[in-house]
Amino acid sequence: MLKSNKKILIVVQARMASNRLPGKVLLPILGETLLFRMVERLRMIAYNSEIIIATSTEQADDAIEKEANHMVIPCFRGSLLNLLDRHYQAAEMFEADYIVKIPSDCPLIDPQIINQVFHYFFENNFDYVSNLHPATFPDGND
Repeated sequence: MLKSNKKILIVVQARMASNRLPGKVLLPILGETLLFRMVERLRMIAYNSEIIIATSTEQADDAIEKEANHMVIPCFRGSLLNLLDRHYQAAEMFEADYIVKIPSDCPLIDPQIINQVFHYFFENNFDYVSNLHPATFPDGND
């Protein structure tokens, strides 16, 4: 595992509310939830980091917190509508130096792409990098 002198916090944003498919993050894939499968892949990255689930304070998202507990991953609860604030408050609570924002509906996210983004970020001493603006990898790896 590659180490950084700073704390890397991977914030997986998850909520039950969805316009297209409500509750999709808890749908089963091979006996576990979509969220579980995604976290399973995040645990394969080479960099030393902490993974948390960031969900809302809405009652419907109690199920997300329960799944986080099942995965033995901390869960932060914040605003449903203000996603930026939810990430900021989670970063403050967990004393993060770097924040990695990952949507929860990417169960096939590639740990090697995350490693490449980390490497690019640390090698170039950037403040911010993204593989979404512009899209540089296939959908589901943002």
